Amino acid sequence: MNFFSYKSILNDIYLINQNAGMRLGLENIQRLADAFGNPEQSYPAICIAGTNGKGSVTTKIASTLTLSGYKVGLYTSPHISSFRERIRINGKEISEEEVAELLQRILQVSRERRIEATFFEYVTMLAFLFFAQEKVDVCVLETGLGGRLDATNISRSILSVITSISFDHMALLGHTIEAITKEKAGIIKRHVPVVIGPNVPSEYIVPVAQAFSSQLFKVEMDAKDVEQENCAVAKKAIEVISNSFTVSEASLEQGLKALPPCRFETVEAKQLIKRFGNQIPKATILDVGHNPDAMVKLRLRIQNSYGNVPVYVVYGASKDKDISSCLEEIMKCASAVYFVQAEHPRAQTVNELEAIAKEWASQVVLHLCKTVEEGVEKAFSAAAKEGEGEGKGALLVICGSFFIMPQTRRYLGFDEPSDGLNLNEQGTVEGLNYAIR
Repeated sequence: MNFFSYKSILNDIYLINQNAGMRLGLENIQRLADAFGNPEQSYPAICIAGTNGKGSVTTKIASTLTLSGYKVGLYTSPHISSFRERIRINGKEISEEEVAELLQRILQVSRERRIEATFFEYVTMLAFLFFAQEKVDVCVLETGLGGRLDATNISRSILSVITSISFDHMALLGHTIEAITKEKAGIIKRHVPVVIGPNVPSEYIVPVAQAFSSQLFKVEMDAKDVEQENCAVAKKAIEVISNSFTVSEASLEQGLKALPPCRFETVEAKQLIKRFGNQIPKATILDVGHNPDAMVKLRLRIQNSYGNVPVYVVYGASKDKDISSCLEEIMKCASAVYFVQAEHPRAQTVNELEAIAKEWASQVVLHLCKTVEEGVEKAFSAAAKEGEGEGKGALLVICGSFFIMPQTRRYLGFDEPSDGLNLNEQGTVEGLNYAIR
């Protein structure tokens, strides 16, 4: 299977989500699973939902189990640079050849049985098949959106985890915390234990857990920052499954340090010096926080970690987000903001971002940039010059949409697999199981 076949078949499944139309439900993913003999039932799964933190908690749990000697499948979304990031075993990405071969089989069966599946359903089926083929001991699944109707929800769950609840995707999940929580609680299974984070309203989870005779564990803490919170949730999850999986203290300690890319990710200084010379920002941070709660936590972590330093921000957003509330938080710590627009149909224009920002930006300098690379270049240069070459610099924070990160990472010198194509969800909300025909 050549590289063209990999790109070609990915393009085929992305095109599925181009047209209008919506159909919620698990019927299609279940029909696909049945057609392949229900591979998702051949191994236990840990299912993780939540508004924020689910990617980090998923990664920490998978890393801890891998370090403990188990063969662990990891399924996350969306990806940053390469589609293959979504599906891993013990940290190794699925290969291009395996993606092409398995997706061809899935699409053929879908056509033969007239199963009008969605992008996310096809990708989830790909993960289920790959993990079964490779005989994993356990898989750790991050839900795409919500939980109740997410394609991952047909798995054989041994633990449900809900990391946090706040407002996001309200048009799809509901306009109240109660409604959003109940959608996330849809991953709870009968007699399967549940772990919830400190920012999950237990009053809405307890009745569901009781109805399903599921033991409930709530992490009680007043976390100083979101990383402490995510570590506590992941640690509790490992404790709950300790009867089935033996984990050493050393593996747990190391596993909890694992992070997916672009979650308050600090770019190594030596990488930047190699690419740009000695004049670099005080620190360069990448973060895909894209809702108000995530932005509050990002701002607080910046302040707690770096104190009162100048902060230069590169920001891009998708149109369906609460941009005004996000920018309100950014403006509380930013010295300057460089607006960028990803090459993606869901991306908000820089002009619209500026118009929204003016409500909050009385003392903040705003810059409109033609490309992501231009925004990163200008902000990097300005942050590096702060301190007049003394190595002090200002803080550079690049945040918001997942879709601005591939270009950002290439510009900053990351050496990692990249599809080289704009192959993230086109006009869809990540993880929603809707057929678009």
